[in-house]
Amino acid sequence: MSRPDSGSKAASERSPRRPRNGGVNGEPKAPPNTRARIPSPGSQAATLLRTGAAALRFLNSTVQQQLAEMRRKLEAFDDTIPTIKLDPTKVRATGLGGRHESTFRSQAFRHLKDLILHTGGNVQAILVREVPGLGYEIVFGHRRHRACLELGLPVLAVVWKGAMSDAELFAAMDAENRGRQDPSTFDQGVMYSAALGARLYTSQRRLAEAIGVSHTWIRKAILVAALPESVVNAFDDPCLIQPEHAQQIAAALEADGGAVLKRAAALSSSSAGLKAAEVVDQLLARVPRGKTVTPLMYWQRVLGSWQHDAKGRAVITLEAELSTPASMKQLEIMLGLALATGQVET
Repeated sequence: MSRPDSGSKAASERSPRRPRNGGVNGEPKAPPNTRARIPSPGSQAATLLRTGAAALRFLNSTVQQQLAEMRRKLEAFDDTIPTIKLDPTKVRATGLGGRHESTFRSQAFRHLKDLILHTGGNVQAILVREVPGLGYEIVFGHRRHRACLELGLPVLAVVWKGAMSDAELFAAMDAENRGRQDPSTFDQGVMYSAALGARLYTSQRRLAEAIGVSHTWIRKAILVAALPESVVNAFDDPCLIQPEHAQQIAAALEADGGAVLKRAAALSSSSAGLKAAEVVDQLLARVPRGKTVTPLMYWQRVLGSWQHDAKGRAVITLEAELSTPASMKQLEIMLGLALATGQVET
């Protein structure tokens, strides 16, 4: 699946460019007062500010440039940046989304955790903003913070100096996630939904323009995150759900939601090891493509085989010696008993 554009060349050329504004020891200064940055009437910048999206890009440009410079310095392990070791229990994620729990069960996270344990803490600092009376909130560095939290180690951090709005924090968090390790479509959908729910942006289109991705991508990601909880739980790892999966499931939910939710409930305890596409096939009661014939065995004895036909029905083929009228009658009775005792769902 192609990834969303990280930005538009045309849009960047239209946005007024601002010089980077470094502070003491490489620490970014607080963004200047918004009123002081309003361009004079009749200027090219004033013309651009007539649309809400252009205004948002203009007003956020200085902070975003400072954040980008901060990311560059942190990635380069620049020792001119003042850092502090924080109690990870005093640092929290924002309510604007983040990583799904399955991310913290992945091999990549276990490897990161081992590295942090070996070095006695995270070498590359995370960025936080201070929230009076509540401690600190993560701007970026969720995985490093989580690793330190689980290991019981202090987390090395840089505290952002100056004002930072929720919209600026969200844009920074989104850019960091997409630039470092692409979050899943599900994770991004959760983030986008949270930003819209918090009214950081007035519409999906305004959100797309602010963070530099396509409106279509925002819509697709939100569709994945909007799937019912029981459907999401049917997947071994929700981070593997793709937009095309969500589109198919959404159509099935609209056609016969009760049946889909019933299948999802049954899958939630039995989908381990299934690929995402296989889960979708089962949710939609669809014949899996390329499904092989499955043997029927009893105490190492082959009784026959079964497979789905083109309409999704199970076709059982028994060995010749088991295909007598008496055997068929006994099989019929056994199936009836299984249905009557609730051992087989209808």
